[in-house]
Amino acid sequence: MTFEILSSLKSHIIRWPRHLLMAGGLCLLVACGGGGGGGGSTTSATYTAPAAPQPSLVRTDGGNTTNPGYPALFVPLFSYGAGSLSASDGSFTNRTVNSGEAIRVTPLTNTTYTLVVSYQDPTTVRPSILQTAPVTLSVSVNTPPAIVPDVILDISANTVLRGGSVTLTPTFPTHPDLTIDTATTGIVTGNDESTFIRMSSGASTTITNLQADTPFKLRVTYIDNRYSSHPSYIKTAEQIVSITTGAGTIGTAADMNIARSDFTATPLYNGQVLVCGGVNNATPGVSTVLNSCELYDPFFGTWTATRPMATVRRGHTATLLSSGKVLVAGGYDGTVATTALKTTEIYDPGSRSWSAGTPLIEARTGHTATLLNSGKVLIAGGAVSSGKGTVVELFDPSTLTGIMTATGSLNVARQQHTATLLPNGQVLIAGRNDSEGAPRNTNGDLVDSTTTEIYDDVAGTWSLGPVMNVGRKAHAATLLNPTYSTATTANTVVSKFQVLITGGSGNLASSKAEILTRTVTIATAAVTTGGVTTPAVTTTAWTKGSLITMPEERSFHTSTLLDSGDVLLTGGKNLLLNDVISTDVFKLDTTTFADHSIQKNLNFARSMHRSVKLTSSSVLIMGNYYTTAGTADKKAELWSPQ
Repeated sequence: MTFEILSSLKSHIIRWPRHLLMAGGLCLLVACGGGGGGGGSTTSATYTAPAAPQPSLVRTDGGNTTNPGYPALFVPLFSYGAGSLSASDGSFTNRTVNSGEAIRVTPLTNTTYTLVVSYQDPTTVRPSILQTAPVTLSVSVNTPPAIVPDVILDISANTVLRGGSVTLTPTFPTHPDLTIDTATTGIVTGNDESTFIRMSSGASTTITNLQADTPFKLRVTYIDNRYSSHPSYIKTAEQIVSITTGAGTIGTAADMNIARSDFTATPLYNGQVLVCGGVNNATPGVSTVLNSCELYDPFFGTWTATRPMATVRRGHTATLLSSGKVLVAGGYDGTVATTALKTTEIYDPGSRSWSAGTPLIEARTGHTATLLNSGKVLIAGGAVSSGKGTVVELFDPSTLTGIMTATGSLNVARQQHTATLLPNGQVLIAGRNDSEGAPRNTNGDLVDSTTTEIYDDVAGTWSLGPVMNVGRKAHAATLLNPTYSTATTANTVVSKFQVLITGGSGNLASSKAEILTRTVTIATAAVTTGGVTTPAVTTTAWTKGSLITMPEERSFHTSTLLDSGDVLLTGGKNLLLNDVISTDVFKLDTTTFADHSIQKNLNFARSMHRSVKLTSSSVLIMGNYYTTAGTADKKAELWSPQ
């Protein structure tokens, strides 16, 4: 019996009780009548499905404006289903809540809380999850007076080995009109009030034997002595320590069912990985483009065939949608990239079935497809069969097949570029290859390949982004963990996004990395005069860091963000176009690469492969480079933190 049959059987066993219960209820209401006995007439009742839950959020503390860091209380209410709560200040996202459960929050700024309830469609016994429209509740927070200073929490290291220690040093200024409440001023570990340590400004404390990623929050309470009511304000600063274990380990994983190159690997919400398409040469000397798909289950460590796509594809994209479905777009169906595909397909993991999607505006292969915060998919670049390679499209999944619309144009046509979703919803496009006959400089670099472009999903517009130090194609780009500050004073950075760019083809790029940084800085602080507040003025700027030497030359490699905040690089091609067997780890806290000599090699040299971080924190690595020579591979392996 195959694993797929076992999974199906398990799924039906799990569903039977619910189906029997609903069927029994229908029987009692409709057909079964009243109890036993022989003749007589029977009556039937019409089954009426219950109404959808009507969620609400209700303040239970009077609903007054609160001071920064002080609690606000409310409860979510809904008749049935599963509640999910998110906060606009980013303090939590999709937090599971129960109806009637008291929620206590301590916002530092005006914050909107959004409740969505998921529920089983009451009109059917088939599993069908619906969602209510979101309901919101806003908590207003007073702006602290300008005399309340910002506070700082210094830390000896943001990344330590498991079992290691860090030293924390708070700094909080005084003011003649303010008193510091020493009883409530100190450091909390992991949001656990029982760990509270009273601290003085400039004093240090050491936290030992750290076993997991841990946030530390400095909380300082200022009392305003200018008023008889002595209002108090809380200022906070936070540091997060990530636990690393040094070099990871390499272990084998089960082979894929079919050897593949130039395929897609998409992590699903259920933890499985969907692998589709690609090319292999199972028949010696014959290259075969594939439409087959398979699922990797990390719990069992097995591969299971799932239904194939309608069209054979390589060089396509496969994007996980907000609904949990997967959009497959474009690619080409031959071993020579002469004719790109215009078709799209949509995979439903629930039914393990495919359906046709709306076609692309431009047939393309080697493009990027990025899920936006709006739920739409940005499709950019690639080789197009006709038309212009600068045309960009948006896939809207709001209908059964989706809607495809154009959304502006790239400044230059791009292939072998990268597309990185930023936390603010924008997308950074970086690099390009020379397929358009673009001019080169004296170093042999493409003139335009140092350029980047930024897409604004809200405005639907494009703008030029930062210029990289070196031209790149076949490189990798990874968003590092963003940082935020609640500071309100001028010249303070309130948010910082960083994108790590590594490697690429060519003498200049292959051994160099760099970081592109977007900062938002308070240029002019908010001012309150006569009860009227003039909002702060901020400025946004992109900068490029100095080139960072990589321990190994790499192009066509993978770059994966780890739970620690570090970045794992695997495989690739060196300048001699040989496949690379090594791995490297970029350290977030030092912005340098870890000791190359202690990193573990892969079991197999690879390039143009795929890497997917699993929910277990391990990284699944599979496939290899293949065109018309060599052998496509089905080997898979796992990199795991120690």
